[in-house]
Amino acid sequence: AQFMGTIQSDGYIVYRQLTKNNPLLKHILCWAHVRARFVYAADISKQEEANLFIDLIGYLYAIEAENIVRHRTPDEIKKRRAQKDICDTLKSIKKKALGMLADKHAHYSEMMLNALNYMVNGWDGLDRYRTDGRYTIDNMYAERAIRPFTVSRKNSLHFSSEDGVQVAMIYHTVIETAKIVQVERRVKLALTMPRRSL
Repeated sequence: AQFMGTIQSDGYIVYRQLTKNNPLLKHILCWAHVRARFVYAADISKQEEANLFIDLIGYLYAIEAENIVRHRTPDEIKKRRAQKDICDTLKSIKKKALGMLADKHAHYSEMMLNALNYMVNGWDGLDRYRTDGRYTIDNMYAERAIRPFTVSRKNSLHFSSEDGVQVAMIYHTVIETAKIVQVERRVKLALTMPRRSL
């Protein structure tokens, strides 16, 4: 069966190609990856202008924190994200970035230009998180969930069979899903696997 739904990721070209020619898929870009690029530009390249973008993106995150604290429903979250302060913040971010990129007399570091271009080129995907209150502003849940796999990637090359790979995929999917939905892991395993395997 073909997957239908939404993919959220960084701007890696593979994900863009995956959704580009498939109307059943939506692609949302991650604001955390954008912010990280401006942090690098500020900290490493000492680009003062990067701090403006860090602050403006920080405001978007403050609203997301507010949504969590106030236990807003997806419909309420969508409405909040459509309010004037959010729209104005996003307009300011985009307008400032486009202005900086168009200024031929300004000299920006390579990291700053990278951050600006990454954000502007992915703007539609970045703005798409506002179209559904179930969407998140970034994909850090997934990033943190896959970190153990990326750290142990070399070990995964030494499975002795395809069945072993399949079992590992199921096991890790169950564990990481349990973490996200905050179900105690042993309970989750008991519900999904034969008792003898515990």
